[in-house]
Amino acid sequence: MSVLLSKIIGTLVHPLNLTLYGLLFALLLRAVGLRRLALTCAATASLWLWFWSTPFFAEPILSRWEQRHPPVAIDELPSADWVVVLGGGLMGSAPPARLHAELGSAADRVWLGAELVKAGVAQRVIVTGGTLPWNGQTSSESEAMLDFMRALGVDASDITLESESQTTRENATYSAPLIGDAKRAVLVTSAFHMERSLRTMRNVMPDIEWIPASTDIMVVPRANSLIRFLPDSETLQNAQRYLRERVGIAVYIYRDWI
Repeated sequence: MSVLLSKIIGTLVHPLNLTLYGLLFALLLRAVGLRRLALTCAATASLWLWFWSTPFFAEPILSRWEQRHPPVAIDELPSADWVVVLGGGLMGSAPPARLHAELGSAADRVWLGAELVKAGVAQRVIVTGGTLPWNGQTSSESEAMLDFMRALGVDASDITLESESQTTRENATYSAPLIGDAKRAVLVTSAFHMERSLRTMRNVMPDIEWIPASTDIMVVPRANSLIRFLPDSETLQNAQRYLRERVGIAVYIYRDWI
């Protein structure tokens, strides 16, 4: 399965996309005279979108997923040989439209990685992430993360770049020779992404003790109110990330990568 194809499959599971397909199928059923079946299909598609975009229903599922690997205070983490920060939080440059790298919603991966090094959890950090040509990028994520970490006060000599990977599996595979015979490493990525990332790292490098350091927490407890029954785009976006991760894990299990 190519990288681009896996990305396309991940997009297809978006609740909005699936709802649109369901409504289109309902129109087709109505056109051939199956009106009752068409109505059922349209109603099911609409309820599916409402469920995943409504905080009251979606957030408990999303929160349980994130809290499988809850964040840990920096001073509670054990010392390690490496900090490994996965790409996905920054967007590389894409001239002339984007002259410099841009911080994405998950850029706190890089911030946490920098804080771990400055706090002495590990003396060295690997930033892993290549160029994503389907996004128009001309520079790698790891180069963008290097610049960001330097701006946050990490010495460039303590940062190792892995600039070839385009998937979580490749993050692990291409980082393995750089990590070498280390005994323990702290893995930094978004809480939504940690389950697949951690299992992948342990599969590729089973002799290393991997310590998860989750960040980019999207769902936090909040009081019930009427507004939690109203759909919103933020919940829908978080649901997309969750469903994409579940599909990604299924693919990785099928490929025997985790």
